[in-house]
Amino acid sequence: LSFSGAWSCCLGRPPVGSGGDKSPGTVAGRRSDAKQERLSVDVIIAEGVPRDDAESVAKLASSVGIFACVAEPLADPTTLWRFWSARERNLDAAKAMYQEAIAWRKSFDMRSLMETHGEGEAYSADGNRTSDDPSKWAWRRCQK
Repeated sequence: LSFSGAWSCCLGRPPVGSGGDKSPGTVAGRRSDAKQERLSVDVIIAEGVPRDDAESVAKLASSVGIFACVAEPLADPTTLWRFWSARERNLDAAKAMYQEAIAWRKSFDMRSLMETHGEGEAYSADGNRTSDDPSKWAWRRCQK
């Protein structure tokens, strides 16, 4: 999945996790000066979500506080589609599953975990990559 196409508006933004809403079930690092536009169905389809499911994925994104140009690993359209599909297309159940996943992710010291098992990219304390470019992933697993 490449974020360089439809999500190119995210490139050059400050790293995710550098501020913003950190309440459970929302994406940390939303820029307060960024437009809070709903993730469009066209973008969702362009990122690989089936057309029949795109409107529901947009509703899930909106319900958990994900808007256009959020560069966070669990915020991309295909990942949201997986949450929605895993809960048999039930919006409330998908939202709860997403919120639980975000809480679980924040409960670990992701930075230490990633440094223990790999190298090449920094992570913030809340588990988000500190990269300025969400379209590239530099972390590589290695033996230390």
